[in-house]
Amino acid sequence: MNLIVAIGFLVGGLVVIFTPTETLLRNDYGAGKLFYKLEKNEDDGLKYARRFYNKLGGALVFVGVFGIFFTVVSW
Repeated sequence: MNLIVAIGFLVGGLVVIFTPTETLLRNDYGAGKLFYKLEKNEDDGLKYARRFYNKLGGALVFVGVFGIFFTVVSW
């Protein structure tokens, strides 16, 4: 069960990293859209939103990889 959850975090992180920013903003009502709306220029808003999504995706991938690692090591 832990392995399935870790793989889910890994896949979720990769989806966030590789999905276009506009698609993520269309489905987001949280911090990503806040970073986008705070900027006066649309291009800067997309850049800051993408930076946030890259950090979020990287964190999910990190959790997924180490979850898989610890699950395999504990067997």
